[in-house]
Amino acid sequence: MAETDKRDRGSSASHVASPSDLQLEFELTMLLGSELTMRSRAASIYRSTYPCERVSVDTSSGPRELWCKYGSGYSDQVSGHRRGVEYEAVIYRIVLPHPDLATPRCYGAFEVSKGASCLVLDFVEGYRSHHSPYPRGLLDICRDLGSFHAAGMRGPRVPQLNAFDATYFKRWATQVDMLLRSGPPRPAVRRFEDSMETVFDLMRRSPQTVIHGELYPQNVILTETGPVVLDWESAGWGPGVLDLAVLTQGSWDRDLVADCEDAYRGNAGLPNGGTFRQGLAAARVFAAVQLLVHLMDKETNGSAEAQAIEEIAHNLPIALS
Repeated sequence: MAETDKRDRGSSASHVASPSDLQLEFELTMLLGSELTMRSRAASIYRSTYPCERVSVDTSSGPRELWCKYGSGYSDQVSGHRRGVEYEAVIYRIVLPHPDLATPRCYGAFEVSKGASCLVLDFVEGYRSHHSPYPRGLLDICRDLGSFHAAGMRGPRVPQLNAFDATYFKRWATQVDMLLRSGPPRPAVRRFEDSMETVFDLMRRSPQTVIHGELYPQNVILTETGPVVLDWESAGWGPGVLDLAVLTQGSWDRDLVADCEDAYRGNAGLPNGGTFRQGLAAARVFAAVQLLVHLMDKETNGSAEAQAIEEIAHNLPIALS
């Protein structure tokens, strides 16, 4: 959601008719609680599951830049955990904002048409974390993430949240079978399938907390004042190490990733022992499998697929040790 970084171009996978200028101006007036004039609205330049647009308004207290995100129902046919704009509005109401993790200010949501909603947030100016000029940005977000997860571990489970539980992981077992039946042989994935229940059990036994659920680097904006986390439509109750694994997945510097793990673990209050290392390794294996499944029906990026397979081959023995 950062205009400064323009490399995540693409069209949305979800199609919801946007409101007229008159409807949008009226609804924004109601949500912001202030008379306003809409100056401009522009479709998102970023790849997103949902249609988004940046809306500039003038209010009695000055100009504001808003982010309007449109959606209708579920959008994830793989595991059912991406529950849409309406669910994200609930997350902002019952979980966010949080003192340990910066997120955009949420003004609420309104119905665009029957079954379709719009979530209204402050627009965040900055850089996607994987294209950021701030070299310590990843370390900062891992530190904040550890504190956020620690608070969730101490608090009661929130019943309205997605559950990253045995049923959730069972859905992925079906996807793994499809992955093995399509494309070239993948010995690393076959080894994962043979020990899949153990990997899933390690994640279920890892400390459970409120997790983002899809904390890919593109869902973090790095600003001059620190990281801001976006796109909470997949949030739920599950293993905190899964967020850490997804966030640090890919071609990051290995020493930086090791520092991120230590920063996360220290702020989450977790012991530096085999249990944490095994749980994180299991989460890294699962995050790599998720990536392979998402690449399955696309024109795959060969380097991304090769890297995911390498992640499985490297982390699976650690998880099973």
